[in-house]
Amino acid sequence: MRDLPSPEMRNLPSLQARKPDVQAAMVVLARREVAFGDADRLDLTRVDLRRAYLAWPKLESARLQGVVLQYSDLQLCNLEAADLRNADLWGADLSWSNLKRASLCKAVLQDANLWGAELEGADLREARANAKTRWPAGFDPKAAGVLPDQTGN
Repeated sequence: MRDLPSPEMRNLPSLQARKPDVQAAMVVLARREVAFGDADRLDLTRVDLRRAYLAWPKLESARLQGVVLQYSDLQLCNLEAADLRNADLWGADLSWSNLKRASLCKAVLQDANLWGAELEGADLREARANAKTRWPAGFDPKAAGVLPDQTGN
C-alpha cells in the first residue's frame, strides 16, 4: 500500500475549482496538434498545476510531447495516458500523480519527484534520470528502461 500525500495536498481543491481559467487553458494546450520535430516547444517552466485533470476518455490523451515543465508543480495531477515523450520535466514535482499508461519515452526526469506516482503501464524507455530522481516505493527504473544520467548531474 502506498503512503498518502499530506492532508494539505489531499484537501487542496482541484485546479478546476482553484483556477478554472488555468485548467481550461491547459486543456486547450494539451489538445493542440504538435508537429514532429517542432522547434517551438511549449514552455511551462515553474507553473503550478497541482491537481490538474489532463486525462480524457475514449483513448484521447493529453498531447504534451516536448513540453518544458522544468521545476513545475504537478502534484496529484491526472495525466493518465498522456503523451509526454521528449518532455523536459527536470526538477518537476509529479508526486502522487496518475501517470498510468503515460508515454514518458526520452523524457528528462533528472531531479524530478515521482514519489507516490502511479506508473502502471507507463512507458519510460530511454527517459533520463539521476540519483536525485525520486521514484515510487518498489519501482525499478532500470527495469522500466530508464537511462542513468551520464553527465554526473
